[in-house]
Amino acid sequence: MSSDNQYTALGPAIIGFQTSATEIDIGADIEGRDFGVKGRSEKGTGVHGECTTKDPRARKSREFGSGVVGSSAFGAGVYGETTHSGRGGKFSSKNDAVPQLQLVPHLMRVPAKKPASPEMFIPEVFDRLTEDGVGGLPKEGQGGDLLVTQDDRGFCTLWFCVQGMDGKHPAAQWSEVLLGTPIFGRAEIKEVHDL
Repeated sequence: MSSDNQYTALGPAIIGFQTSATEIDIGADIEGRDFGVKGRSEKGTGVHGECTTKDPRARKSREFGSGVVGSSAFGAGVYGETTHSGRGGKFSSKNDAVPQLQLVPHLMRVPAKKPASPEMFIPEVFDRLTEDGVGGLPKEGQGGDLLVTQDDRGFCTLWFCVQGMDGKHPAAQWSEVLLGTPIFGRAEIKEVHDL
């Protein structure tokens, strides 16, 4: 059902709106003041993106060949949040020879390095934290989970789940990711004039 102001597909139908990519370069170009596209599903995926190209350029391109591309001038390019027991973001690879996640590095010269002995938390402390009801690491972690915690001084710690909770393991096991000496950041965000 369409009008001058709105298009509504009432169904019943398997697909409410469909275009064919054989003769169309862009299947849909949609713009809105609050949301360009809003997807919602009662039992499946809210928004699903897929690219089937076999063009070898996709292996080295940052955007070409991607299932979903997000960009923003001042906000997050892609933002994920869970409201219950899911994960804010989940990445996987069906090829065991390919990592699940890549962070594109910034070029930065490192003038010199020296050996460091990072500090680590005392494991027994976390048992007391849980007993006191203060907190602790998630019992129902899944292998491969990454967790960032922050103390009351503002310092952050990165944790990696090395063993998930399952029928053989009553609780997940976490290892602290030991890092080097903190260094103050001095590079500032440049003004953007061409928006």
